[in-house]
Amino acid sequence: MGHVPDRRPRVGRAKQGVACSLGLFLALGAAMAFGVSLSPASAAETGPVMTWSPPSPVTARPTAPAGKAAPNAQAATSTPGSPAVPISGLVGVSCPSEALCVGVSYNGDVVATTEPSNPSATWAMTSLPRSPHLSGISCPGTTLCVAVDYNGEVWTSINPGAVDPKWTSSNPNPFLVFNGVSCPTKNLCVAVDIRGDVITSSDPGSSSPRWTTTNLVHSSLIAASCPSRRLCVAVGVGGQAVSSIDPTGGASAWKEAIIDNNTNLTPARTTANALTSVSCSKPTLCAAVDIGGDIVTTTNPTGRGSSWHTDYVGALGASVGIPSISCAASSCASTRGPGVFLTSNNPTSGASTWAATAVVGTGAVTGVSCPSTTLCLAVDTMGNSITGSAQ
Repeated sequence: MGHVPDRRPRVGRAKQGVACSLGLFLALGAAMAFGVSLSPASAAETGPVMTWSPPSPVTARPTAPAGKAAPNAQAATSTPGSPAVPISGLVGVSCPSEALCVGVSYNGDVVATTEPSNPSATWAMTSLPRSPHLSGISCPGTTLCVAVDYNGEVWTSINPGAVDPKWTSSNPNPFLVFNGVSCPTKNLCVAVDIRGDVITSSDPGSSSPRWTTTNLVHSSLIAASCPSRRLCVAVGVGGQAVSSIDPTGGASAWKEAIIDNNTNLTPARTTANALTSVSCSKPTLCAAVDIGGDIVTTTNPTGRGSSWHTDYVGALGASVGIPSISCAASSCASTRGPGVFLTSNNPTSGASTWAATAVVGTGAVTGVSCPSTTLCLAVDTMGNSITGSAQ
């Protein structure tokens, strides 16, 4: 794929806007439209089917940005007592436990809740200085969250679920355009960008984190997933995965494989194998999704491309939804288009193991995070959260 111009949306804080996407508008430059249906799998094939709540607006009491916390860094702290306001343009969410979920918006807001299983949860919001266009977030635990933006900045908090959370920024490279980040522990974060770089840090939560940039491919990497320090997988717009068992070991420690060969053209004239999300819950399970209706899974994520299996599950919904996926243990949940949710308790065993649920009233779902096999939380660009639960 050749050079793609920057067509990031400009979303007003009080507007619903269009999909402000985890790098998709950067890498693909257009929205897709599909209309293929999928027959739900039976309970015998999938196990307990996850039930998804109606969309609930994320409203939160805002915080005010503070002054500089250190040279080359800025912090944001809260101002209690402010009235609750609706949040729009949510582009990602990370739930390190069933007691904390943290989301980010394209408008530079961070929202957090300590009751993600409650569809009407109370949220707290932090408005970051300079309103950065956030693109992704990863929280390895309740004492560290790391968010990235399209402006080359990394934002960290060591108390993201606090009443008065503090967020501090660093700028490893002003020329980077981050698409996503994954942090398996407080001692490792791996971010990816539009140039095909991986950007790693072994001290992301420190006051002066050090980041190293390594170029791996010549097309955009959209998402990364690292279930541990010994495995990271990133996926990109060319149907490729890059994987490593030593993520900080430089270019030679990573290997590339084409895992998705669906080269059909979408209505946006982009090949359907552009991968937009990946999730690895353990060394023997990784799953990725593309814009062409495929879920690509493997039990050997560092193997050759042939070790990945592609299942067409249908590009359900239409228009501007950004396919996303999250796995916990041996279960996965995926989102497609406005209000379509797919779940499987046996994701590597074919399309028939995926059950589809439609939720009316959602916007373009841009992220989902499952802290356990019985709880998932998704967000959309209209500022809604949607909770999935299973018994």
